[in-house]
Amino acid sequence: DSWFRMKPRARLEREAKEDEEKAAMAEADEAASRRVKELRRRLARLAAAPAGAEGSCADEEDEFADDEEALQAEVDELEAAMAKRAARAAEIDRRRAWNIDNICRVKEERTVFSTRDAPSLAAADYQPDLGDEGAAAEEGGAADAAAPA
Repeated sequence: DSWFRMKPRARLEREAKEDEEKAAMAEADEAASRRVKELRRRLARLAAAPAGAEGSCADEEDEFADDEEALQAEVDELEAAMAKRAARAAEIDRRRAWNIDNICRVKEERTVFSTRDAPSLAAADYQPDLGDEGAAAEEGGAADAAAPA
């Protein structure tokens, strides 16, 4: 294949791969956000519970259910991972070059007709606005036509 065919194809493949990566990162961010929200709820419940209360969390299968430090460490880890994914997505957007595929998109297409006060489009009803030059030429032409030859 020629260079001119290979370059756009390589760009399209790279952009498709980056779009898939961004979609996967968005899904991971959504899952991490749900987990952070749940962990913050647990931390708030632990803070509101009296000290030394047993069984303050309903999840008995989670061995760190009552360990406030472990919960906070997991929140910090998830937030760091989310920030790293956001930085990668911003890097992908920043490095994406302008090309014919992403420089513009048609959002709305419409046809606009000029509005005239003519009742119809018949030649007798429609007199275009010729401006000052057109009016002078028309008057001169009318004087020439009225003068005998």
